[in-house]
Amino acid sequence: MVATHTLPTDGSDYSVWGPKLNNYLNAVKQGINVKEYGAKGDGSTDDTDAIQAAEAAADDNGGMVYFPPGTYSLDADLTVSSNVVFQFSAGAKIQVETTRTLTFANVAQIIAPWGNDCFDTNGSGAISFTSEAGIYSDGWTGGTIGNFGLNTTTLDFDYALTSTGRFKSEATVNQRTAASYWGKQIAETLQSGTGFTGTNTTMSTQWIAVKFTASAAHTMGNFRIRVKESANITNTIRLITGYIYADDGGSPSKPTGSALATGKNVRFGQLTNTYQVLTLGTFLDLTASTDYWLVIKYNVAPTGGNVVLDSDVSANMGATSPDGTNWTNTTARLYYEIRGRTWVGCYGYSTNENGVYGTSQTEPGVYGISAQSSGVRGDAISGAGVEGVSTYGNGGLFSSTDNSGVRASSTNGNAGEFIGKVEVGENSSTQGILTLWDGAGGNTPAHVKIHSPNGTAWYLFVEDDGTLKAHNAAPTQNSDGSAVGDQTN
Repeated sequence: MVATHTLPTDGSDYSVWGPKLNNYLNAVKQGINVKEYGAKGDGSTDDTDAIQAAEAAADDNGGMVYFPPGTYSLDADLTVSSNVVFQFSAGAKIQVETTRTLTFANVAQIIAPWGNDCFDTNGSGAISFTSEAGIYSDGWTGGTIGNFGLNTTTLDFDYALTSTGRFKSEATVNQRTAASYWGKQIAETLQSGTGFTGTNTTMSTQWIAVKFTASAAHTMGNFRIRVKESANITNTIRLITGYIYADDGGSPSKPTGSALATGKNVRFGQLTNTYQVLTLGTFLDLTASTDYWLVIKYNVAPTGGNVVLDSDVSANMGATSPDGTNWTNTTARLYYEIRGRTWVGCYGYSTNENGVYGTSQTEPGVYGISAQSSGVRGDAISGAGVEGVSTYGNGGLFSSTDNSGVRASSTNGNAGEFIGKVEVGENSSTQGILTLWDGAGGNTPAHVKIHSPNGTAWYLFVEDDGTLKAHNAAPTQNSDGSAVGDQTN
């Protein structure tokens, strides 16, 4: 039952008893208030018994449990088996603590205000839906899209929501702000040297480094630097690569040995005349309180301008080298960010059909962005790894800062198949580069298969001396390596 209130005696001052009566009527309208059954909502007190008591009362009195603003900690397993409604006010949420499970076995509805994350899980805490449950977002008007939030505060190699069934999102909309499914992972900043700024350090040698001490046992995913060009660098396809080196323990200390980890690259062409933060991907498990060096190298000296790194001044915290072996200490302490690891924003797998399938009438059917790895990756055994269909837009639109905009592999079919036009690059904006690698140590040269109007297949390929040739069979390399495809014309 709802909480009882003493009504005023006849002739009492309305200014005193009026608000009390209004509070009582609101409580009846909202349902069973969990705080009336002992819930604290302070994020630390275990509110399991109070929520269970409120649920039992709601099952007997109208079927609604109301959660005022607050964080309601659940530090014991709880199964909601009655046919009740859980209604969350703005700022209210249930926090399922590690190893605990909140199970909805027969709940009718979960109602939450628009944009309200009403469930958190700590560590391996879990939320389970074992029966049909209606999930609604309340309070949106005028075409604004509502959402229901499941949030994980501490991810412990588990999922905020796991289902052995299927999910369906289907809506007729007029909006361009929300996807049917949105998957996004952003690497956490584990350690920051973003305060090391204000001094322009020109990369005058091929190698430059900054020292840091691991503040914890970090699982490092990449590091970032703040970099620009002094003038327009003309050899735009040359690379900057990031590494992690050990510290030699000297006084002053320097990088030593070979790289503990080698990162991905940034092209000179990405640099501008103003500072920007760019990622050099490097995976490494760091040992707490251990000294390391973030090392940056260009593979070819820039022409037309120089690489300039943001830094401050600190004795012996920097180092430079012409060859990666002989190091000289400097006072240039480079700006850096050490970030954690992420996995894919969306993962799809299917044994017989499409791992990921997207269809759209006006926008990309499948859209993927990655700063360090593949924007979209699809693996399939016998179907399509990724399939995108669009009437007026792009079947697939892929971009990546440092790696592959899309990566596709297939066991028996085509790694990629395009029905229609293929564009590489963007007119007057982005250089288009199509790279074809050979295979098996050069024994299966890269080639382009082109069909003539009569249906004949021709194979366009290049010999080792740069001769461009066409043949009516897939090329292979002679045992003496003198020609590709055994062709002389």
